[in-house]
Parts: sequence; structure tokens; C-alpha cells
Amino acid sequence: MTELSIADLWLPMVAAGLATHILSTLAWVALPHHKPEWRKLPLSGAVGQALRTENLQPGAQYMLSDDSASATSTDDCRGMLILWQHTPHMGANIGMTLAFFFAAAATIGYLASIGLRAESPPIDIFRFTATAAALTHVAAGIPSIIWFRRKFAMDLLDGLAYSLATGAAFTLLWPAS
Repeated sequence: MTELSIADLWLPMVAAGLATHILSTLAWVALPHHKPEWRKLPLSGAVGQALRTENLQPGAQYMLSDDSASATSTDDCRGMLILWQHTPHMGANIGMTLAFFFAAAATIGYLASIGLRAESPPIDIFRFTATAAALTHVAAGIPSIIWFRRKFAMDLLDGLAYSLATGAAFTLLWPAS
């Protein structure tokens, strides 16, 4: 059985990183499934003005409480607010997202290099790499979903698509033994 090095898997790693980035871009820019998750805050101008008069610190995170709830109640947090320090820079954010997808694909490639052999059957390559990708793109976000109560169904769907694309990239571009 022929062992693989991570260098042997450079092509599927690059393809998986690009594929997940393209799918992510399509999910957030072209496809409609994330649109219902975000709504414009009613009276957002008044809310923004009220926040400015309080001199809240940029880059800070705040909890919104129900003032009618008891101060000792664990149920008084009704939401969270994050004030960005700077207006998001699309180029930098796209670059960091692309770097994440490449790092994820490289990590999955590393796992595949120690868990699979060059002669591994395609179904084993797909199952192994798609499962590792599901841990990365689906399961890793679940604690954040639990604690911060974001809408998540479409994120899980996106993560499943990224996992399938990763498994397909590794399977189709697996180096010949």
C-alpha cells in the first residue's frame, strides 16, 4: 500500500478550497436562501442615533436586556449587538474567507494523507473527506448556534454543500497509485 504525503494532495486541496469558496459566494450573493434570515431593523435610524448618544465603544459586544425582567433572572437577555470597529472591507473579508477555505481543505488533506492510501477506493476517499469537511463546515458552528441563537438551517445546508464538494474534489482528483 502506497502512503501519501500532504504534498501529494495539493491539487484536490486547492480544488476543494476554491470549490467551497465559490459555493459560499454563490450562497450569499446569488442564491435567495439567506435573504429571509436578515431584516432591516425598524426605526434603525432612531436606534442608531440612540446608540451614538450612549457613546458605545466600537468593537464591543453588548447584550440587550428586557428592563422589565428581574436583575437576577437568567431570562433577561433578549438579544446581542456587535458594533463593528470599522466598516467591513469586502476585499479583506473575501481574502480571509478564501484563506479559511484553503486552510480547511489543507487540514482535510492532511487527515486524508494519514488516514487513506493511494489505492483507497473512491467511496472511501469520498466518505472520509466529506465527513472531515462536515465536521469543519457544519458541526463546528453548532455551539455558536446554540449560544447565540442565530438562524442556522441555511448555514447547515451550505455546510453540507461544502462537504459534498470537498469530498467530490478529493475523490475526482485523488492521485493515481
